Amino acid sequence: MSRSMDIQEGMQVYGGDQLLGRVESLHGDGFHVNGLHYTRDMVTRIEHNRIYLGDSGVGTTPAPTDGSLGMASGSVETTGMGTADVTTGVRDTSVVGGAGMAREDDLADGALRVPVAEERLTVGKRAVDRGEVAIRKTLTEEEQTVPVTLTHEEIRVEERAITDRPAIGTDLFQEETIRVALRGEEAVVAKETVITGEVVIEKDAVSEERQITDTVRKQRVDIDQTTRTASGAASIPTTTAPVTDTSATLASTGTTTAYGSQLRESMLVLGADNERIGVVKEVRTNDFLVDRRLARDVYVPFSAIQSVTGAGIMVTVNAGDVNDQGWPNP
Repeated sequence: MSRSMDIQEGMQVYGGDQLLGRVESLHGDGFHVNGLHYTRDMVTRIEHNRIYLGDSGVGTTPAPTDGSLGMASGSVETTGMGTADVTTGVRDTSVVGGAGMAREDDLADGALRVPVAEERLTVGKRAVDRGEVAIRKTLTEEEQTVPVTLTHEEIRVEERAITDRPAIGTDLFQEETIRVALRGEEAVVAKETVITGEVVIEKDAVSEERQITDTVRKQRVDIDQTTRTASGAASIPTTTAPVTDTSATLASTGTTTAYGSQLRESMLVLGADNERIGVVKEVRTNDFLVDRRLARDVYVPFSAIQSVTGAGIMVTVNAGDVNDQGWPNP
């Protein structure tokens, strides 16, 4: 196999099925991982931005370049993968660490137990203000007509003929005016306030069914296993996925249309650095829409797919570089 393969800083390095770390720097005929030097002759293959070492892939301690004596023995702590012996490069996984790390009691019976976690969606309830209802009383005016009967006096003058009789008095031939008082009724208007009705205000509790949707995360475990023949030559690697479906990778011909039938909505999308990008929201003929948190959704072309599993999709770019690809937004 050609040893001129492109090894870049940041690529993951595996010794057998054990992750040794990432390429820290390139030096001469090899590279450094967690302070250990590995030569290109130790590399059996490179795929999916991962470097796989053969059985002879034991790192050595590089000579110090800053005038210091360096470390002759001991261990160097690495993130999430236990400790590596600086003299042999062999990694010890029986270290108590954070979530996802093997513990000594996990290996007591000869079995390595890797916890696999996932998020579960739970929905609670809390009382909130939904607004208010304002009830107002306004004053209006209208004219009313009420019939009433009024009585008044009127003068009626009637002249009658009588039998002649002697006049009594001496002042009969003087002029005088006789005044008769007339009386009548007039309407008197009075108002009184009466209660004609009432408005009853009540509050009723109404229940309604709602569908709450959110995105949850789950871990997946992929195991890349390399076997060797009796002659010591590396055979074709086999991949098993205990908790996921079998991985589907891009064909060497560059065909991307086959991915259209494998993509499903809500599938997890990861970058080449295993960092979350989002979830599939829509699948089209030549690309798919990724729903991203706190960022605009983006259409990712099928040509950018690195691998597809039953639980997710891995693309060829890091999660932090998605916005720099010029992919369209909806």
